[in-house]
Amino acid sequence: MKIEHLSCAAVLALFATFVPAHAHAQTSDCNSVTRVGAAMWSKFGERIKAKACGGSTTCLAIASKKEELFKELLAFWNSQAGSSWATIGPRQLMMGGSINDGKVVVGGSRLFFSTLPATEDTVVVTLTKQSGGAAKVTVAGMADGTTTCETGASYSFDKGSADGTVRTLTLNNAKGKFIYVKVDAASLDAFDYRFTAVER
Repeated sequence: MKIEHLSCAAVLALFATFVPAHAHAQTSDCNSVTRVGAAMWSKFGERIKAKACGGSTTCLAIASKKEELFKELLAFWNSQAGSSWATIGPRQLMMGGSINDGKVVVGGSRLFFSTLPATEDTVVVTLTKQSGGAAKVTVAGMADGTTTCETGASYSFDKGSADGTVRTLTLNNAKGKFIYVKVDAASLDAFDYRFTAVER
């Protein structure tokens, strides 16, 4: 499905289904990924069409247009963040080697989502366990029109793995997809982490 063809009714229905972040913590991560992804793809398609630069690939290849798109999508993300899913639930995935960090507690999960589709074929996530118990980390991409979670590279930290343990997850065929990283605590122990995500 092309992003330009998402109807206003579909977008309104999408936002009507948003619930507070604490409720999302109790539901499937796929629900969060799908809702965030559908909203971001809808806004991205709207802004690409408005720029009339010949499609997303062309727009993202022009530095000034890419910067404009990033700022517009980030503003859209932040406009949705007021006391809702983006504040406590999904966070902006910082790309380009910037630090993403946090702590997942009581068997919960955390979702990071990019504010622009990837422009390279490979995304490399390097995650360090700072402290805590067991956890599963997954990196994946969400293509336009996707209605379910996609399977990506993952790694499970054992409860006994040492603090400071570093693991690298590589996602191929990432170009043109919004990227997300999920950190799921696999026990009642908190999992404290930090990671970087870079395109190559």
